[in-house]
Amino acid sequence: MSGEVEFGQGVDTGLATLAAEEMDADLKQIHVMQSDASFVYANPGTHSISTNSSASIRNRFDQYRKIGATARALFVQAAADQWKVPASEITVSKGVVSHAASKRTANFAQLAPAAAALPLPADVALKAPEQWKLIGQPDTPRIEIALKCTGKADYGVDVRVPNMLHAAVQHSPVLGGKVVSFDETAKSKKGVKDIISLGFGVAVVADNEWTARSDARDLKVTWDNRSEERRVGKECRSRWSPYH
Repeated sequence: MSGEVEFGQGVDTGLATLAAEEMDADLKQIHVMQSDASFVYANPGTHSISTNSSASIRNRFDQYRKIGATARALFVQAAADQWKVPASEITVSKGVVSHAASKRTANFAQLAPAAAALPLPADVALKAPEQWKLIGQPDTPRIEIALKCTGKADYGVDVRVPNMLHAAVQHSPVLGGKVVSFDETAKSKKGVKDIISLGFGVAVVADNEWTARSDARDLKVTWDNRSEERRVGKECRSRWSPYH
């Protein structure tokens, strides 16, 4: 379950690789699902639901590896308990848990119920870089490419719910600008349900995306940009003076 958005930068494969590496899973076994907006999935570095500035891998590198290592430890312990053998004698490779001496094997699915019932380990060891088999490999396949190439991938624009409306925003041309007024007659256009001032912009709500976007683009808006532009500019120069 990923709190990051895949929009071509490869984050689905990157995060899946981190988990699969420490789980000793086959990357083909990992299916990435988009999380909802719950802060349970917030980026641990930015403390927000956002995807930007390479924060996905930078801030989740250890997090996803620990998740994978924890899952592996639980699978190993579940197998050790069932087979009555020391956990140290159990190996994992490409999602298969094995005990060489007794020639017994089980996959993750078979062990999942027992593993889920175990208490989480207090700490887990992570692999050293020289032990990595998936991380950093240039030939690791992108796991979402097939879905994109076959048209099966779901994007935000593909979401449909009953009585769904679409909204698009015309923003102020400067940071900190405010809406003074807008063309109220545009509300009568076919497909437009409402036009709402947001202060920093104007949202056009319509029954389809094309109408919302095109009408938001063409909407005549009067802006108050002067005083806000100077104030925000001064604040930015003061706050970010080392960069100016």
